[in-house]
Amino acid sequence: MDYNQLKLIVEEAVNNASYFNWWLYLLVLLLAGGGSFLGSYLKKKAENVATKQDIEEITKKIEDIRAQYKAQLESHKASLQLSNQLKLAALEKRLQKHQEAYSLWRKLFFNLRNETEIGPTIDECQRFWEENCLYLSEEARSAFHQAIFLAHDFRIIPRSDPNVTKWFDLIKAAGDKIVEAVSLPSLGDDETKPMKPEES
Repeated sequence: MDYNQLKLIVEEAVNNASYFNWWLYLLVLLLAGGGSFLGSYLKKKAENVATKQDIEEITKKIEDIRAQYKAQLESHKASLQLSNQLKLAALEKRLQKHQEAYSLWRKLFFNLRNETEIGPTIDECQRFWEENCLYLSEEARSAFHQAIFLAHDFRIIPRSDPNVTKWFDLIKAAGDKIVEAVSLPSLGDDETKPMKPEES
């Protein structure tokens, strides 16, 4: 019931007061007011229900996104853990191969002037380099390979050749490059001195 209908009822009631059943019109007025209130109440309830449904839908979407994010995070963590395990395994192998390269370099360095030992030592170093060079750092790999190459020529060049000192220093420096590659501190000059028989 709208405003115009209500106005019409009130005017008729005033004009025909003798024929008018007040209680009937009062009842109509109460019902109209109650209907208006009830309509407003139901409309507000419907809005609340719709809002609640919207919130539930938004919450569900947020939870879905949160679950996806958590799954991606767990997958990423697992991937990182596997990657770290592989790196640690590779690191152990690299440290081992650098240690082996260093041992072979020392053998090469101390046999430079030993005519009977230098040939087999060069061959042993060359085999090691061919089988393990990828485990060595770029600097260590290059320095070790250069030391092998120079040691081969070092044994056949005359001692008076001006390159002897330069080549000797390059062969000697390969040991430092191998040590630097694993970031271990140097032991100092003692590394390049041969061990005395009582020390071994």
